[in-house]
Amino acid sequence: RSSMVNLSQLVTNIPIRRKAADQVERDKFEWSQWQSATKAINNVETPAKEKHVRNLILGSFRLEGGRLFWSMMTRLQLESNPIVCWKFCYVIHRLLRDGHKHVSNLRK
Repeated sequence: RSSMVNLSQLVTNIPIRRKAADQVERDKFEWSQWQSATKAINNVETPAKEKHVRNLILGSFRLEGGRLFWSMMTRLQLESNPIVCWKFCYVIHRLLRDGHKHVSNLRK
Protein backbone atom coordinates (compact mmCIF):
# COMPACT_ATOMS: atom_id res chain seq x y z
CA ARG A 1 0.00 0.00 0.00
CA SER A 2 2.85 2.43 0.57
CA SER A 3 3.76 2.25 -3.11
CA MET A 4 0.30 3.45 -4.21
CA VAL A 5 0.11 7.03 -5.40
CA ASN A 6 -2.74 9.17 -4.19
CA LEU A 7 -4.59 10.71 -7.14
CA SER A 8 -4.65 14.18 -5.57
CA GLN A 9 -0.86 14.06 -5.16
CA LEU A 10 -0.46 13.14 -8.81
CA VAL A 11 -2.76 15.92 -10.01
CA THR A 12 -1.01 18.58 -7.91
CA ASN A 13 2.40 17.53 -9.21
CA ILE A 14 1.49 17.81 -12.90
CA PRO A 15 1.47 21.64 -13.08
CA ILE A 16 4.83 21.77 -11.32
CA ARG A 17 6.36 19.44 -13.89
CA ARG A 18 4.71 21.40 -16.67
CA LYS A 19 6.05 24.65 -15.32
CA ALA A 20 9.55 23.21 -15.09
CA ALA A 21 9.31 22.00 -18.70
CA ASP A 22 8.07 25.44 -19.80
CA GLN A 23 10.95 27.10 -17.98
CA VAL A 24 13.48 24.80 -19.65
CA GLU A 25 11.96 25.61 -23.03
CA ARG A 26 12.01 29.34 -22.23
CA ASP A 27 15.68 29.12 -21.20
CA LYS A 28 16.56 27.33 -24.46
CA PHE A 29 14.68 29.95 -26.45
CA GLU A 30 16.42 32.84 -24.67
CA TRP A 31 19.82 31.19 -25.15
CA SER A 32 19.08 30.69 -28.85
CA GLN A 33 18.11 34.35 -29.17
CA TRP A 34 21.28 35.44 -27.34
CA GLN A 35 23.45 33.31 -29.63
CA SER A 36 21.74 34.70 -32.72
CA ALA A 37 22.16 38.27 -31.50
CA THR A 38 25.85 37.89 -30.67
CA LYS A 39 26.56 36.06 -33.93
CA ALA A 40 24.68 38.59 -36.05
CA ILE A 41 26.14 41.61 -34.25
CA ASN A 42 29.89 41.06 -34.03
CA ASN A 43 33.06 42.85 -35.12
CA VAL A 44 33.86 40.60 -38.09
CA GLU A 45 33.79 42.57 -41.34
CA THR A 46 31.23 40.36 -43.09
CA PRO A 47 27.46 40.76 -43.48
CA ALA A 48 25.29 39.44 -40.66
CA LYS A 49 24.21 35.90 -41.48
CA GLU A 50 20.61 35.72 -42.60
CA LYS A 51 19.87 32.69 -40.40
CA HIS A 52 20.75 34.66 -37.25
CA VAL A 53 18.74 37.72 -38.27
CA ARG A 54 15.81 35.48 -39.23
CA ASN A 55 15.94 33.75 -35.83
CA LEU A 56 15.71 37.15 -34.10
CA ILE A 57 12.76 38.11 -36.31
CA LEU A 58 10.95 34.85 -35.52
CA GLY A 59 11.69 35.40 -31.83
CA SER A 60 9.94 38.76 -31.98
CA PHE A 61 6.81 37.01 -33.25
CA ARG A 62 7.02 34.29 -30.63
CA LEU A 63 7.13 36.87 -27.84
CA GLU A 64 4.89 39.36 -29.69
CA GLY A 65 7.39 42.15 -29.24
CA GLY A 66 11.01 43.06 -28.75
CA ARG A 67 11.48 43.19 -24.97
CA LEU A 68 13.95 40.28 -24.93
CA PHE A 69 15.90 41.72 -27.86
CA TRP A 70 16.17 45.16 -26.27
CA SER A 71 17.25 43.69 -22.93
CA MET A 72 19.97 41.71 -24.72
CA MET A 73 21.19 44.81 -26.54
CA THR A 74 21.88 46.56 -23.23
CA ARG A 75 24.48 43.87 -22.50
CA LEU A 76 26.37 44.35 -25.78
CA GLN A 77 29.03 47.01 -26.18
CA LEU A 78 27.55 48.52 -29.32
CA GLU A 79 29.77 51.60 -29.40
CA SER A 80 32.98 49.56 -29.10
CA ASN A 81 33.50 49.12 -32.83
CA PRO A 82 32.09 50.79 -35.97
CA ILE A 83 31.35 47.39 -37.54
CA VAL A 84 29.40 46.30 -34.46
CA CYS A 85 27.45 49.55 -34.56
CA TRP A 86 26.67 49.15 -38.27
CA LYS A 87 25.52 45.54 -37.82
CA PHE A 88 23.32 46.61 -34.90
CA CYS A 89 21.69 49.24 -37.13
CA TYR A 90 21.16 46.63 -39.84
CA VAL A 91 19.54 44.15 -37.44
CA ILE A 92 17.32 46.90 -35.99
CA HIS A 93 16.27 47.86 -39.52
CA ARG A 94 15.32 44.26 -40.30
CA LEU A 95 13.46 43.81 -37.01
CA LEU A 96 11.47 46.99 -37.51
CA ARG A 97 10.69 46.11 -41.12
CA ASP A 98 10.05 42.35 -40.86
CA GLY A 99 9.57 41.67 -37.14
CA HIS A 100 6.48 41.82 -34.97
CA LYS A 101 4.67 45.15 -34.98
CA HIS A 102 5.42 45.66 -31.26
CA VAL A 103 9.23 45.42 -31.61
CA SER A 104 9.54 49.18 -31.23
CA ASN A 105 7.14 49.22 -28.28
CA LEU A 106 8.91 48.38 -25.00
CA ARG A 107 5.65 47.97 -23.10
CA LYS A 108 4.75 44.74 -24.92
